[in-house]
Amino acid sequence: MKKVFFIIVTVIILAVLGVLLYAAFDKEEEILPEQTEDEESMDINFSETGNLTEGTYQDWRLVYEEPGAPALFVELIFTEQSMCNIGEGEQKCTEIKEKLEIGQRVSVLGEKQQNMLKVHTLEDSSE
Repeated sequence: MKKVFFIIVTVIILAVLGVLLYAAFDKEEEILPEQTEDEESMDINFSETGNLTEGTYQDWRLVYEEPGAPALFVELIFTEQSMCNIGEGEQKCTEIKEKLEIGQRVSVLGEKQQNMLKVHTLEDSSE
């Protein structure tokens, strides 16, 4: 009797874990915005200053605040047209994203879709 109960509980736990893993990976695909649009048609609808942290789906995440809503975040997507200025002049973000640092204060402009931000410009704001 104990053996049957143990087998049933194990099967249920494995089924729940399978559903959770499927949902986690399926959700990632849903929240990633299309990256095939022309950058010229980018609708800049986001302008915030905050701090860089490690991202979940992308390399970097911006943590920022709004009145009454602390610790908001967006995952940063760097395209070939994304431009960064971190004190070394304006350069493509894809070429210098390794030079960004956790905790670095930056200002970001871009197109926000859900919790993802296609970066237009990123500038160091630590001064």
